[in-house]
Amino acid sequence: MKKTNTASLKTHSAEPSPVTPKCSWAHFALWQRVKDALNALPIHFRNDTFIEGINATDIFTLNSALGATIENQVVETLNQMRSVWDSENRYQTYAFIRQPQSFPDLERSWFV
Repeated sequence: MKKTNTASLKTHSAEPSPVTPKCSWAHFALWQRVKDALNALPIHFRNDTFIEGINATDIFTLNSALGATIENQVVETLNQMRSVWDSENRYQTYAFIRQPQSFPDLERSWFV
């Protein structure tokens, strides 16, 4: 049996390291409150999607549609939680929006 070196596994993580902005950044407090809102999201998240008539082993076939639904509902929930991340109403012109994935070529003008 081959022994795995766990120390080397930790150093080669595929996950990016978290980035923390400088405390002097004008929006640092907002950044912290948005993080708090994201951490509290599971408590506030509600899903009205009902799926019937499909075997649990076939749920993967709904991956794209279900993923898009969850993404939309996360954005709606974050906007409903405005009092958590914008308690002073300083960012009333801001909101979370979901932008569907698209190929970069679709956004370019072909007539340049």
